[in-house]
Amino acid sequence: MNIVILNFFYCFFLLFLEAFPTLIWCSLKAFSMTSLHFACNMGFLDIVQILLEVAPDLINKINNEKLTPIHVACHNGHYKIVKYIFQKYDFTSQIKRILDSSVHENINHSTLSNTDKSQYSDIILPDMKNMSIFYDDKSTLKDNKKNEDVKKLMTLLFITLNNGNLRLSKYFINYFLKECKIKKKYFYSILFKSCYSGNLHVVKYILKQNICDINWRDNPDKSTALFVSCYGMFPDIVHILLKQKSINVNAKGKFSMKKLTPLQLSLQLEFFEIAKKLISHKNIKINKRDEYGDTALHYAIIAEKVEIVSMILRHPNIKINRRNNRKIIFYIFETPLHIACHVGDKEIVTLLLENINIKTNVVDILLFAFANDFSLFSWFTPIQHTNRNDIIDLINNYTQ
Repeated sequence: MNIVILNFFYCFFLLFLEAFPTLIWCSLKAFSMTSLHFACNMGFLDIVQILLEVAPDLINKINNEKLTPIHVACHNGHYKIVKYIFQKYDFTSQIKRILDSSVHENINHSTLSNTDKSQYSDIILPDMKNMSIFYDDKSTLKDNKKNEDVKKLMTLLFITLNNGNLRLSKYFINYFLKECKIKKKYFYSILFKSCYSGNLHVVKYILKQNICDINWRDNPDKSTALFVSCYGMFPDIVHILLKQKSINVNAKGKFSMKKLTPLQLSLQLEFFEIAKKLISHKNIKINKRDEYGDTALHYAIIAEKVEIVSMILRHPNIKINRRNNRKIIFYIFETPLHIACHVGDKEIVTLLLENINIKTNVVDILLFAFANDFSLFSWFTPIQHTNRNDIIDLINNYTQ
């Protein structure tokens, strides 16, 4: 019986070996992937060298994701393969031809011989428009052939930044800046993309190079590097960004159909470690409103985070009585105290009432505290609490 089982597995193994090349070939064909794509994906430098000697035209092939083999190597962080391809095809001279607009934009490719065409071939510049990480800083660059080609070239760097490979990121930044002399205007968005991916070491390196605007805004949401770092919950990156002198800590970005500051975003997502860093920053505008008039204090009370509420109340510029723009029951616009009564947190209500600047309208505050169905009176999810009578007593004692 054991011999029969062993023979069965032996036959199965032989069939697998026989079918394996076919399976690989079918997989490559299904993804429009060449053998060079596969070797670049796996990091097989020796195979890449052999393939490029035998079939150099493979370097121009793109898969169904519009990626060339070198883009695939960048995506997977294979530094040695990328460097080998750059040296083999003398990319430096090609890139310099692209950057020389007097040459690049006046070439009539239709009149060139095959030899001349190969001389001016854009080996690493396929149509990249369908790539989600395509260079998207349309606001600062004119729409011309030179800029389009440089933007396609820069996708190599952006794929690497998305992957977070520090060694390859350093290589591209130094190569494009120092060897190819690409202007700094093409690097404006690289800090944003690194922060979005949460690549701490790459972010540190980019900041040291001083090659991009720290407050650059992405299209179409107009978010900054700080905003996406808060959204991604990367406290270490936020900490580094806040140390930069030119950082705009109050620049709004778009989240869930609203424009929020990084502080408001952190409080809404309940990333309190990041919120503390932002509240402590010397340039924070603690009373800045969102489009509904809610301030950071409103958000902190909704989150029921007593520690954060206390921090905000200690800020020298806090305006504790600021109402939002949400009209409730005929005339009431919610102050932080309204929301605290609504939520039913005795600690927060006490903190607010003890503040020397608090102003109360007893009638409308009690109305909030008495309400049985809070969904009729406010905009966030109603919280049925058992502290209603205690809060009413607190307010009554305060007003006596």
